[in-house]
Amino acid sequence: MLGLYLLLRASGLTSLGGTAKQPLLLLEDSVYQQWTKMNPTERFGTLLEAWLLRGKKEFLGDRSSFFDVIPDNLVNAVMFFVRIPEDGQSFTGRKADLLSLSYIPGWHNLGLMSLFGMITIDTFPPEPGEGWRLIKEDPPHRDRDGAAAGSAWPLPR
Repeated sequence: MLGLYLLLRASGLTSLGGTAKQPLLLLEDSVYQQWTKMNPTERFGTLLEAWLLRGKKEFLGDRSSFFDVIPDNLVNAVMFFVRIPEDGQSFTGRKADLLSLSYIPGWHNLGLMSLFGMITIDTFPPEPGEGWRLIKEDPPHRDRDGAAAGSAWPLPR
């Protein structure tokens, strides 16, 4: 949910309104009107750019630092890709690995990487009181030039 919220805020489709006790997420009508005129490829690119280049952690309630000119989503995604073995990474029974995902790339970034088709995630069925129950993540299939199959994304080897 945080990833989707980040996209809504970073894209400019929504803004915050209401009061401190009753905050509201408001649709920005002029931005939405432009959005409705875009084709699916333009929408995909707009959301991808919003996430990677404008998705600041302040939108999620985190503090920013003086050096946060560009969000760290792109850097975290690349650092994460470098760590994924070619045959994927399993998370069954390894809580330390799951905990590390909350830092790099961050749960919201992990979800967005899956939604944008950068990785494939297998999960256990949900259980009450449990968070996201990952089994395995697989990197995109790479062609011989290192690009993800079906995309122009060059991936680290």
